[in-house]
Amino acid sequence: MIDHTAVISELTTLRLFLLCWGCCALAIRTFYARRSARRNALPDSTFVNPHPYAVVAVSTWILVLALFTARPDLLQIPGFYTQSVPSVYQQIVGITGLVLGLYLLARAHQELGEFYGVRLFLKESHETVSTGPYALVRHPMYTAYMVWILSTLVFVPQVGLALMLPVAWIGFSKMAEVEENMLTQALGKDYGDYIGETGRFIPWV
Repeated sequence: MIDHTAVISELTTLRLFLLCWGCCALAIRTFYARRSARRNALPDSTFVNPHPYAVVAVSTWILVLALFTARPDLLQIPGFYTQSVPSVYQQIVGITGLVLGLYLLARAHQELGEFYGVRLFLKESHETVSTGPYALVRHPMYTAYMVWILSTLVFVPQVGLALMLPVAWIGFSKMAEVEENMLTQALGKDYGDYIGETGRFIPWV
């Protein structure tokens, strides 16, 4: 029999961290989304929406993380998540991953600047960004999301969340392929050389 009150009480510190972390992530996305609106899309630019797999994976992760923050006891479904309270080690590893992913997202936004967009499209005076995390990987924002899912899985070993990691990889891979083809056609050899020097999500891979 699960003592729901005890579970909620023991995870208070972790839940407070997740609440603060979520507010920081939302603030970063909002700030840079508004900043990116300063640069207009190229005339007749093709807009590509996020891939459904990526949307499903990220939405599921947000739902699980929000539910864990509000009522972690509700996730303790036999066969899905049977651990009463994650160990201190699990919490530290998960928190570290979430913080590193947040830092990666912030740095990627900072380097991409006004070229950022929720949907994929070319903007005025578009150019290859190869500084900061972009010097190692071509899609650090997608990497950050997958790091977040993996980090959350450390302290929320939930079957549904585990299935979202490969779904996210497939979805982001398809988005990355479309984006790379679009930028290669627009920027030519400059972006082609950049592809040869970097990994897609993982450095040198």
